[in-house]
Amino acid sequence: MRTGDSAKRVFERRIFVKPPASDITITHINTTSQTLSGYYGYTKNTTSVSKTVGVPYTYVLNNRQFNSFGVTNDGQNKIAVPSSATLTVGDSITIEGKPDTYEVVSVTDLHYHNVTCGLIVTTKVRN
Repeated sequence: MRTGDSAKRVFERRIFVKPPASDITITHINTTSQTLSGYYGYTKNTTSVSKTVGVPYTYVLNNRQFNSFGVTNDGQNKIAVPSSATLTVGDSITIEGKPDTYEVVSVTDLHYHNVTCGLIVTTKVRN
């Protein structure tokens, strides 16, 4: 039986490498609220850009016949990224070779024996 640390090393050596991983660009977005003449609104500003790699979440689940970044019926997509990536809800993701920009809807830790082996990022196509 693997320990959490050895499972994390397997993820880093076999899954979060190219191939099967693709380059992704993360655009970190800061949202600030403002009031103007009694109306509330918000402004989104790009704070920084970082690069990492990602694989379709189905690849991590050993369901390799669906090994592509596809959008589901509800317009969402799940991407597994290394645990070293920094993402928050509202950030934007661009996948190498894909024309769309995706908005981060949620970020969930992928744990194995109390060790975070990666992050599961749920995205939707940005309008």
